[in-house]
Formats: sequence, C-alpha cells, structure tokens
Amino acid sequence: DFRVERTRPGWEESPWYRWVIRVAAVAGDVALVFAAAYIAFFLRFDGEIPPDQLSNLAAVLPFLIVFRVGIALFLGVYETQWLLGLARDAVRLVGVVVFGSLLFASLPFVLQLPSFPRTVIPLEGILSLFFFVLTRLGVRALGEVTSLEWGSREGRRTIIAGSSDGVHTVLRALDRKS
Repeated sequence: DFRVERTRPGWEESPWYRWVIRVAAVAGDVALVFAAAYIAFFLRFDGEIPPDQLSNLAAVLPFLIVFRVGIALFLGVYETQWLLGLARDAVRLVGVVVFGSLLFASLPFVLQLPSFPRTVIPLEGILSLFFFVLTRLGVRALGEVTSLEWGSREGRRTIIAGSSDGVHTVLRALDRKS
C-alpha cells in the first residue's frame, strides 16, 4: 500500500531556498570562470603572465563570464543542480562550455586584441568544464553525506523502475513522506 501524505514544506522546499541556492551557484560559477581563465593564462605562460597578456585577460574576462553564465541560464543548468546526477545535466554543462568557448574564440578578433594566445581558449574551456563538474558532483556528494539517511539501515532497499518522469515523481513523493 503506497500513500503519500502532504506535509508542510520545509525550508529546503521553499522558493526562497531555491533562489538562494541559484544565486550562490551563479556566484560560484563566476568565480570558477575567473579562476579557469586566470589558470589558463598562468599555465600558458609558465607561471609568469606578461603585462600585455594580463591586459588581454582583463579585456576578455567580463565577456567570458557573461557568455558562460548567460548560456548556463539559457540552457537551464541552474534549474536542477544535479539533484539526481542526470546525464541531461551533464550534456547541458558541456553545451555551456562548448558554446561559451566558441564565443570566446571570437573575442580576440572582435576586440582586436594584439597577440592573444589562442591556446588559452581550449585550455580555459577544459578547466571550466572540470571545475563545473567537480563542484556540482561535490555538492551532490556533500548532500548525500550530510543527509539524515546516510548510514541508516532502517527500511527496505527498493528498486524503482520506469520512465524517468515516473521515477522522479515517486522519489519526490518518498522524500516528502520521510
């Protein structure tokens, strides 16, 4: 017998909480894009970035941040936050990096930057993807570890089979019940 009892939503289910999480995720991604771009230049120039290249970095960085975060917002990356670690989320994240890198590749020509190192473009994309995936999986792992059910042996193990939407519905209902 499967019943779902409706209870008052907790803090985690409130729209305010979701908004705070999304703002934190966007702010984190801005910091990650900055770090990826800086590290890409750092690696390209073996730890000593010349002053003219620092000015190139400063010129492209605002655009790069807008490209990455804007595309992520458009593709809905911040809507799921990898709650279930779906492949769809990973594809969206790869799309953000690929489209952002294509736009990034056009910046040196549009801004007419002298001697812009082209090797920085793929290096920054790889670092951005690595940072994005690492943080999202880290947040998911932290959620699993800090969960009240972590290590609990109460209850029976259950396999839920069916379509993706059906499984999500059952999982949400089970989460609300506990």
